[in-house]
Amino acid sequence: MERHGKQSLSQVATFRPSGLWGRLYWYAMWPFHLFIFKGMAREIVNYQEKPRTMDNRP
Repeated sequence: MERHGKQSLSQVATFRPSGLWGRLYWYAMWPFHLFIFKGMAREIVNYQEKPRTMDNRP
């Protein structure tokens, strides 16, 4: 996405827990989700910034 001449990446994940066990699961998994999604966003940006050659084209 481009805004004001700059590219940005927006990543949204939603989970609507049901009941107490769903909420406990959500909060227990929160640190892992942060780790995974930050890493995923970083790799997407790194992939986009790499110059393309015939050897490493998508």
